[in-house]
Amino acid sequence: MTEFALGEAAVLGLMAERGIVRLLGEAMRDPAEARGVPRAELYLVVDDADVFQRRALAAGAREIDGVRARDWGHRAGYVADPDGHVVAFASRLV
Repeated sequence: MTEFALGEAAVLGLMAERGIVRLLGEAMRDPAEARGVPRAELYLVVDDADVFQRRALAAGAREIDGVRARDWGHRAGYVADPDGHVVAFASRLV
């Protein structure tokens, strides 16, 4: 489980598929049935997108699109974690 504080009143939690199944049991369909189908994107603005992209790849993520200039003013790259969550690492263009 990885958690990101979103201000003082909210937390975004990302949990591995097995953890969700263990927590919710039969209440929801097993997310593994949609393996490889993106269900969300976590977009992180960081100081150096290249460093974070390389770190994610070294930790076992699969590259979707390399870090490059985007037309919305960021340099961003996209990876998929082992459960298929899409994570973007972006730095503001100067």
